[in-house]
Amino acid sequence: MHSGKKSLQHKLWIFSFCLSFRIMPVLRFYKKEETGEGRVIRRIAQLCPDVTIITELCYNVELDGERMLYEIKGILCWLFSPPYSVSLLEEPTLKPVNGARLMEIGPRLNFSTAWSTNAVSNGVLKDGEMERLICCLYDSMTECVYSQPITLFAVDIQSQEVFEVDILGKGRAALEKANDELGLAFDSWDLDYYTALFQKVKRNPTSVECFDLAQSNSEHSRHWFFRGRMIIDGDEQKDTLFSLIMGTQHHSNQNNVIKFCDNSSGIKGMELECMYPTNPAQASPYKSRHASRQIIFTAETHNFPTGVAPFSRATTGTGRRIRDVQSAGKGGHVIAGTAGYCFGNLHIPGFVLPWEEDGWEYPSSFAPPLQVAIEASDGASDYGNKFGEPVLAGFARSFGMRLVNGERRKWIKPIMFSGGLGSIEDQHVKKELAAPGMEVVKIGGPVYRIGVGGGAASSVQVQGDNSSARDLGAVQRGDAEMEQKMNQALRACLEREEGNPICSIHDQGAGGNGNVLKELSEPAGADLYTSKFKRGDPTLSVLELWGAEYQESNALLLRPSDRSFLERVCQREKCPVDFVDKITGDGKWVLGKMPQKEFVLERMAVSLQPLSLPVGLSVLPALERVLRLPAVASKRYLTNKVQHSLLSTCIVIYDFFIVEYCSGMQLVGQKKVAGSLVISVYAVCPDITATVTPDLDNPDGKGVLLYVPGSSGKYRLGGSALAQCYGQLGDCSPDLDQLDKLSACFNTTQILIQDGFCSGHDVSDGGLISCLLEMAFAGNRGMDDGFRRLMEALFSEELGLVLEVCERNASSVCQRYTDAGLLCHRIGRTSGFGPDARVIVSVCGQEVLNEHLPTLRAIWESTSFQLERLQANPLCVQEKEEGLLSCVAVMREEGSNGDREIAASLFMAGFEVWDVAMQDLCSGSTTLDPFRAVVFVGGFRYADVLGSAKGWAATVTFNPKAREEFDRFRNRDDTLSLGVCNGCQLMALLGWVGEREDGGSDVTLTHNKSGRFESRFVSVGILPSPAVMLKGMEGSALGIWVAHGEGLMQFRSPEAQKKLIDASLAPLRYLDDSGTPTEIYPMNPNGSAQGVAGICSADGRHLAMMPHPERAVLGWQWAWAPQHLRGSLEASLWLSMFRSAAVWCQSS
Repeated sequence: MHSGKKSLQHKLWIFSFCLSFRIMPVLRFYKKEETGEGRVIRRIAQLCPDVTIITELCYNVELDGERMLYEIKGILCWLFSPPYSVSLLEEPTLKPVNGARLMEIGPRLNFSTAWSTNAVSNGVLKDGEMERLICCLYDSMTECVYSQPITLFAVDIQSQEVFEVDILGKGRAALEKANDELGLAFDSWDLDYYTALFQKVKRNPTSVECFDLAQSNSEHSRHWFFRGRMIIDGDEQKDTLFSLIMGTQHHSNQNNVIKFCDNSSGIKGMELECMYPTNPAQASPYKSRHASRQIIFTAETHNFPTGVAPFSRATTGTGRRIRDVQSAGKGGHVIAGTAGYCFGNLHIPGFVLPWEEDGWEYPSSFAPPLQVAIEASDGASDYGNKFGEPVLAGFARSFGMRLVNGERRKWIKPIMFSGGLGSIEDQHVKKELAAPGMEVVKIGGPVYRIGVGGGAASSVQVQGDNSSARDLGAVQRGDAEMEQKMNQALRACLEREEGNPICSIHDQGAGGNGNVLKELSEPAGADLYTSKFKRGDPTLSVLELWGAEYQESNALLLRPSDRSFLERVCQREKCPVDFVDKITGDGKWVLGKMPQKEFVLERMAVSLQPLSLPVGLSVLPALERVLRLPAVASKRYLTNKVQHSLLSTCIVIYDFFIVEYCSGMQLVGQKKVAGSLVISVYAVCPDITATVTPDLDNPDGKGVLLYVPGSSGKYRLGGSALAQCYGQLGDCSPDLDQLDKLSACFNTTQILIQDGFCSGHDVSDGGLISCLLEMAFAGNRGMDDGFRRLMEALFSEELGLVLEVCERNASSVCQRYTDAGLLCHRIGRTSGFGPDARVIVSVCGQEVLNEHLPTLRAIWESTSFQLERLQANPLCVQEKEEGLLSCVAVMREEGSNGDREIAASLFMAGFEVWDVAMQDLCSGSTTLDPFRAVVFVGGFRYADVLGSAKGWAATVTFNPKAREEFDRFRNRDDTLSLGVCNGCQLMALLGWVGEREDGGSDVTLTHNKSGRFESRFVSVGILPSPAVMLKGMEGSALGIWVAHGEGLMQFRSPEAQKKLIDASLAPLRYLDDSGTPTEIYPMNPNGSAQGVAGICSADGRHLAMMPHPERAVLGWQWAWAPQHLRGSLEASLWLSMFRSAAVWCQSS
């Protein structure tokens, strides 16, 4: 290591223990970690550029006293070792040297983690800097520094005892002391109210009761501000903020089925045919069944937790919102998510954005905006990817400015917004009231000391201040695999043919069990026993068990007769379930109404000044700034790492011109803060192919561009991206002056869509010029536009539409808008295509911009590329910047996703499709003998903590029943198999493809060259091969989705690679724009040699591929298709792949 400074060199060796098994002496196995470009490592590199990072993993295994080492050592070596490695080391490779500090980091022994982060660092640091650096390397809630190697997994920690708060003896002072010690965030009003309450009932509360009151009655849970009495400038307001919001239902479309009363909102859906397993408690065939499904939507913010620790806390924001969808009515189906991020100025190192001011301090417990922008989106994306939920839309904004009056305006506490779309059976919309005898059930993860006091802590913005230690303890940690297991168990209940056993369901959030179980059981009341809760941490106190917001947990009611069904389902899905007792019906304790709080506010005069741009400012320098603003710039750094391609649940991010129902999320409180409002719009769309996409796409290159303004000729620049990029707000912002014009524009556009626009887009951030450029970038086509005004016309963000139409339709389209009382202007036409395309802008006939389209696109992409370099392999970013029914078993395991999409594709191809879980094979309840084909689906098996599909392969290899079933199926000559994504990785590990004479495999899969999860729509070529499923498709070049983190084909040797290629066993190749197999990123998303995307067995019966054909079988699923195919592409050639399998099974 070379520092460039003349000072003492320190070496810091940090071992992290990535896995701990309680299988008594503790054995230790070491492995050199090869993937040292993780999120934590990159963050350290940003904080201390002089520090180099090395990594080593240590696995701790605690054996039972009677088990012999030789019985299990071979299994452990196979499980822990990387591909082609023959053994694990039993001594560390990293040794202490002179002047070095040896440190070990691993899970707290009272906390069972989903996985642990790790790092080794050496550098030139002072002791204080060293300690701060060490704190960045681990999560102090779940991990700790080991002072010496561990020898036992047992812990000797005593849980905190319950105590009384002596209000009767010491009055309010006793409650004030408890308020400080327990972090209750009671304000003066709360202290007076609760002191008087317990004095009135003549008893002292316990510490648990005080904690319960603090969480259940916090601002986070009760929304005191929005329900409070508002006195503004001395005048009491007639309505509360909530009553104003709820009053909208009296004037909106009366299609609501759930409104202001549940975990989600809901609107009327439609009748449809759905696929269900005939018996979700065991292996069974899928059948089609008629259903009436309503549409639900919910929104959630995790602002405070994300500000404290962005990655892990953003994961739980997504998880909590998913559980809101699950908990609508008697249970909902998760479909897709939306995401939004608001943060301060980024200050990207080496990338100066001139409007970003320096010199402002941040709270020490809050992450800086750059870390939030990267890690919050990483966390939310990681959770959704592992759960299997795509993200369809979102936003990202950065803002920080010193206002005219000297005030600092900035998102210091960031916004992490998560929205969720789902569906719900019509008969499940209404929850049942709690009735005596009903079972009270907790389903999902066990209790951990996680999120203790989160309801009160996140309410500090309204109710008080808090310490950083309490902040850290109040946030949560996520486990997406547990959530998926719970989701599978809940879905089995919803799909039971005899009827849904769930009477009522609530998700666990702020206040933990103390809040959710009271909500569930009110007004009847229940007896609950803490001894019946599964504890992930044996040292938990009663207070922590009752108040912790540990994740992946829902509460539900069901009748005793349905208990055995739920137990069977949860056993099959490996989902924990606790029956914590019953509804009593005595009504002893109830949730009552509290007195309103009073808020006295004064309006502040807003000091605004007219926008003053530099004299002589021309279009190009202004545009260069605007295109780099995060709100306007490319969002690839967000979209390419998150899944957005599931068959039955995904529409690629387009503008659909649909307005039906609005869900508003309020983000304001009593303290001085700028309010933020997120409006989410969702609707039932009967034909998702009748849409307009925002890419210039006239096939003859002569499209006419039309502009339909919504402001009747006004061009206001206040609050615009242009103003922000010059450090100002301006004084007059865009507005919807005439509501009837918006309605007329919507209706006219809907009619005209049927006549066929070539493309269309809305004017938004960055104004009309940004709207036009986004269409040009998407279509890779130039344009020539003319305007009558310069900056105002180009950069104003007034409402409006830009439409591309054919020349022959331009006049009639304009006339239709004119007849509706709207303006419609011809502003230009499309021009050249490809690298020579140019963008020309004229004002009053004078050319003000003439630039190559690729040059402007590079500016627009530049901010995203800078952020990409901080979260992916920089070399990959640089490459991108520069350039009779047969039965089939859909096989899934813990963490699987996409199984329904595979099932639907096979169903359309003519198979009888069965849902089969690995547990069905391992338990012996199901055999593979009846099946002609097996498809191994994608996902994150066992969260892929040991490497992709390693846990799944271990189940197959070391479970005797599963091994026998797999071997017998493979050895038959009348069977086929397909592995997609994680299933591809499984087949390689099992040696079903790339097979060797010794039973092993010549190929395995490892981390993408980019070092991160990749989600893209790419081109794949199909070459001649023995592959049965690809017959008749040879010579095709097809679009397809990829969504994986470990897809790089790694061959045992160059000779093995050549042998496989020469034998035509690599039929799927990633293609570049010329149709040639490529290794260049991002056309090849993982860096596999010779563009290999899939391999087959020598007999052609087994095919393994990383791309997802099931997500591209229908035309509307394609992110892009040639214009002449768009109207006719109902089913793609990928469906032919599944049909070829069906034909082979029927004929062989």
